[in-house]
Amino acid sequence: MGMSRKDYVSVAEILKGHKQYEQEIIRLGGPASTPDEIFYRLAFDFGSMFRGDNERFDWDKFREACDVPLNWTHTIGAFDE
Repeated sequence: MGMSRKDYVSVAEILKGHKQYEQEIIRLGGPASTPDEIFYRLAFDFGSMFRGDNERFDWDKFREACDVPLNWTHTIGAFDE
């Protein structure tokens, strides 16, 4: 099954949210995120979207495929619910 309009909207919201987050950090005088930090947050948000779509989604397999470290702060316990 292909992606639906809802999927495209979700992807756009994730990307837009990350752009706004980075702009706000810089506006407040904070340091810009590193490319790895941006990538890890994007991977986490896409994983959350996939999990919402499929209860059998395996975060660990996805994390390993994306090369996101297990100890990355924002992923710890994220899908233990």
